[in-house]
Amino acid sequence: MSTKKNPSKTPSITKDMLVHVSRLSKTEKVAAFSTGTIYQIADVSTIVQGCVKQVVEHRLLLADKLLEVAKRLDKEGRGAQPDEFLLRSAVNRAYYSMHNSLRAISLHSLGHDPDDHASAIGTLAELLKDNAFRSRSHLLVGTDKKASQAMDNRLVADYSPYEISRYPNGAVRITITNGNWADASKFNIDLANEILIGSLSLVT
Repeated sequence: MSTKKNPSKTPSITKDMLVHVSRLSKTEKVAAFSTGTIYQIADVSTIVQGCVKQVVEHRLLLADKLLEVAKRLDKEGRGAQPDEFLLRSAVNRAYYSMHNSLRAISLHSLGHDPDDHASAIGTLAELLKDNAFRSRSHLLVGTDKKASQAMDNRLVADYSPYEISRYPNGAVRITITNGNWADASKFNIDLANEILIGSLSLVT
C-alpha cells in the first residue's frame, strides 16, 4: 500500500482574500511572506501574489469607471446653466479615480496598500524618484504635486460651502484650481486620466 501523499492543492482565491489584500499593509505583507518562508509553505506567497494581481486589476477597473462618471458629471455641469454641485461631484469622482490608480500602483510596485490619501501621494513621490518607474509608467516628476492639488480640490468640494477652505488648527488656505469649479473639475479629470494611463502602462 502506497504511503505517498497527494500534493496539496493551492486554495482558490475568494472575495474575502481579495478584500483583505486590497487593504494589505506593509507589515502584513512582510508577515505573510515571512510565514511562508519560515514554515516552507510555498502556497502562501503564490496566493498573496495572485490576490495582488487581481486587486490591482479591479482597482484600475474601478478607477476607469469613476473617471467615466466624472466626465459625465463635468459635461452636464458645464451646460447653458453651469451647475456648481455637478462640477463639485466631478471633482470628487475624478479624485477617487486617481486615488484608486495610486493604490493600484503601490500594490503592484511595492506589494502593499498605502495607509491613507497622503500616504498614497507620498508613495507616488518616492516611486517617481526611480528612473525605471518613470520610464515604464510615463509619469513625470512633479505628478505627486499635481495629485496634492487634486486632493485639495476634493477637500474643498466635499467639505466647504465656499471655493476655499483651510486646514484645521492653522491659517493655511486651501484653494481650488484657478478659483473656479470648472477648472478644478478639468484639472482633476485630466490628472486622473494621466495617472490611469500611467498605471495601465506600468502593469501591462
